[in-house]
Amino acid sequence: MIMAENNNAEKMFDTLTTWMDSPDAMNLTEVRQVRRAMGDDVEKSERGFLAHLAKLKADNPIPEAQRIEGLLVIAKRL
Repeated sequence: MIMAENNNAEKMFDTLTTWMDSPDAMNLTEVRQVRRAMGDDVEKSERGFLAHLAKLKADNPIPEAQRIEGLLVIAKRL
């Protein structure tokens, strides 16, 4: 009986951690599934992250001259 419980626990552990073998190969949908399985409120987290980025952008706007300069550097490189 104890051996069967150990096997079940191992299988469950493997199922829950298999994604860790190749997280770079996961697409966004798969990452979200893993996060949900771990109890994360994915949508709330993503909305919070996007709101934080919007605040950073609003607090630190890139001057027009720097944007144009960046485009010129890229154009010269190409």
